[in-house]
Amino acid sequence: MATKLKTDGGDVIEFMESCCRITKGDRAGDLLQLRPWQSTLINDLFTLRPDGKRQHRRALIGMPRKNGKSTLAAGISLFGLVADGEPGAEVYCVAASRQQARIVFDTCRQMVEMDPVLSQHVKVYRSHLEVAATGSIMRVLSSDAGLQEGLNPHIVVLDELHAHPTDAMWNVMTLGSGTRANPLIAAITTAGVRTDRHGYDTIAYRLYQYGKKLESGEITDDAFFFRWWEAPDTMDWKSVKAIEVANPAYEDYLNAEDFDVSRRTTPEIEYRIKRLNQWVSSKTIWLPDGALAACADDTLELPPPETEIVIGFDGSYSRDATAVVCSTLDGHLWVEGLWEKPVGDPDWRVPIDDVMMTIRNACTKWRAVEVASDPYRYEHQLQQLEDEGYPILRFPTGSVSRMVPACGAFYDAVVNKQIRYNNQPALARHIENCVVRMDKGGPRITKDSHTSERKIDAAVAAVIAYSRVVYHRNKREEPLPSITAW
Repeated sequence: MATKLKTDGGDVIEFMESCCRITKGDRAGDLLQLRPWQSTLINDLFTLRPDGKRQHRRALIGMPRKNGKSTLAAGISLFGLVADGEPGAEVYCVAASRQQARIVFDTCRQMVEMDPVLSQHVKVYRSHLEVAATGSIMRVLSSDAGLQEGLNPHIVVLDELHAHPTDAMWNVMTLGSGTRANPLIAAITTAGVRTDRHGYDTIAYRLYQYGKKLESGEITDDAFFFRWWEAPDTMDWKSVKAIEVANPAYEDYLNAEDFDVSRRTTPEIEYRIKRLNQWVSSKTIWLPDGALAACADDTLELPPPETEIVIGFDGSYSRDATAVVCSTLDGHLWVEGLWEKPVGDPDWRVPIDDVMMTIRNACTKWRAVEVASDPYRYEHQLQQLEDEGYPILRFPTGSVSRMVPACGAFYDAVVNKQIRYNNQPALARHIENCVVRMDKGGPRITKDSHTSERKIDAAVAAVIAYSRVVYHRNKREEPLPSITAW
């Protein structure tokens, strides 16, 4: 039985419900009464390690508009200023613009002015709050005012991180908190656009992807906290169920009628981003929403030894990922090996010997009909495997005549639920990162322009593998559905 971790969340909740007041609406002036989901969030966020220090030092919390994000951020900020027991605490309310940053700060200011206890201890100024007894201070900062080095933050709340033009402010705050015993740098945001004006992933989307890897168990990082309310892509974006899943305050203090109005009057992309908290690409995505998830099957097990398979391989040496994907002839796909550059390791190189051994082992464990691979940079290794007797096929992914029909075959198979995969998060992530490029021969998948962080190598390997499955099934005169462009 797992040991229940201790938390400081009870202290935060008690402070917010004893001192923090509602600043708007009919109940303005009343003390906050946190909902169960809010209390759970705070308890989890302020979990303690066995040594008594905070487990989570960085956090990304995502929820759609109007779910009380600013009130929650203000309560956490005031706790850090007044009740966290940190002498000389520096608390910062940060956003992309000064106007946005003042939303949380002004909520904090109003809470202080409304409450007789807080107003006795906290001095209110135009752009900062101060607790003279402890030397603690709260300030408002914005990305558009330029960076301020030399800060020593204790608690930082970054509002609407998706709107930050770069990751500079996040970096300044996280690096500046290194001397604090219990720092917390928390971004509380809605979803937004995935890429910045240069075509690179935004800091918010990169942290979101990092959090999804934590959720799926791909990586482990106890210091990072992730909580995100969103409607799954598999749900109809117009349904009430999608609203309920994404909005924890729905039909509580969040009016259900407002969704009917906004759904009718707001463009789909904007509605899905702001009201369902989904990351929706403005580029041409490859597969229809929910199509890939419909092919996932958690109950699938790897096929028994001697099963006929096709192996797809897409390799690199350093910056890109390298993937080995297998498929049975009836369309059961799985990732046999995936190597991705770790974050913050510029010197990383693909362990080529491990990759080649993974291919050899797969050929030995199952009966490989073919190992199909782009020979770019791997011709020597492919020739070596071929000399050892393995069934190598060179499949240049830069060839339009090969990749267009291969992508079309995979697309048709997904849409018609003719493939299955055992819900591997890495495979789904790589496939979802693909966008469509229109060539003279037709559409094919590619990486999002200028965005090297979003890997698609497992998707390419899967496309290669399945296209060769189609070939071998056709060769054996087994009936197949027609391959069409999308």
